[in-house]
Amino acid sequence: MKIVFFIIGFLLFNHSHAELIEIHHQATVDTKVNSSVQKDITEKAVEEISNRYIAELIGEGKLKKHKSEIDSKIIKNYLKYIPILKVSDVKRSQAGAEAEVFMKLSIDNLKEMLLQAGLLYEIKGSPIVLPMISVTDRVNSKSFVWWSDSYSIEQMQLKEWLENFQRRLKVVLSKQNFFTLQPLKWDMGKLIPKAFQSDKPRTDDMIFLSTQFKAPIIIKGDIKISRLHNLDNRFIINLKLEALQASNGRIIGEVIRSYETSSGNFQVVVNDKFNSVNEGIALDLSRQIVDAWQKGTFGSSLIQLTINGRLNYQQLESLKSMIQQQVREVRGLRERFLSVGTYTFEVDSSLPASELAKAITGKKFTSYKVEVDEVKANRLALNVKIR
Repeated sequence: MKIVFFIIGFLLFNHSHAELIEIHHQATVDTKVNSSVQKDITEKAVEEISNRYIAELIGEGKLKKHKSEIDSKIIKNYLKYIPILKVSDVKRSQAGAEAEVFMKLSIDNLKEMLLQAGLLYEIKGSPIVLPMISVTDRVNSKSFVWWSDSYSIEQMQLKEWLENFQRRLKVVLSKQNFFTLQPLKWDMGKLIPKAFQSDKPRTDDMIFLSTQFKAPIIIKGDIKISRLHNLDNRFIINLKLEALQASNGRIIGEVIRSYETSSGNFQVVVNDKFNSVNEGIALDLSRQIVDAWQKGTFGSSLIQLTINGRLNYQQLESLKSMIQQQVREVRGLRERFLSVGTYTFEVDSSLPASELAKAITGKKFTSYKVEVDEVKANRLALNVKIR
């Protein structure tokens, strides 16, 4: 007996642009009713394959912990990430039935569903953002940071400028479901231990503070105001802001800008310039943060992957595709440097380099022999030969 069917739905996700992985799976059910064989085999195969790939994305522990939620929010709606499914060669036995199941699955769409359901990351609710931004007025030799529990009246203008920017940042990020702390409004400086009240805290200190405030994202940086080319009444604002993952200090967003003011009173022209650029700065940085979050690369490490071997273009592309499809811990693979025999990529991975090396070499890549050449902190080199 042979039963073949295709499921192709009108989905909310765009499968024409999503990469689909082809999967062949053997499913067995113990049903004794002929009319339900096809349905039971389909459900069994979908659940087994879904669990496999969801576990690779979020881990076995989290899969078991949230199984009922995953069943109701993800697997129940499998058409959104499994647009094509085929059951064939159904064989009956006293125990039930078994069949070959072919399907095409979109990892991107599955990842998007997990993200929307709040299951892709451990964080529940809106991710918290901790701003650690300083303002320096080089014209009048003043500076201000919120994490010091004391400041003078002379610093009030700097405090106001910083507070306005942080307020704008909060509004922009809140539209993307991020919650930005308001240290000045909530007088959080009083909560900071003296040992961490340095004007220029180390990244490790910021990461420590972020854990105290349960913030997985830090925005650190400096805003510096100087006189422009020794002119008395024109000024320049230089700023550098970085968004960091609190888990490992990795930069996931960066904004570097310089703005010249018009001619006039220091406080007036600097204030006008801040008011005109705050929105754009906040939008630029927020887009980068949201992009890292939505791609599923948040919480991952950035690893330099070098492939050594004489591969032509088609062979290299084939190997890249196999790595991305088979090694679920690889969340992104971008070319950085290509030369004859040496190909360097930037990889987003949920594993450190040493564990990623084991994950890659533990897979079988058709036509390729892959061996580890060298492993360092954030670097991995592979030797590849054509079989």
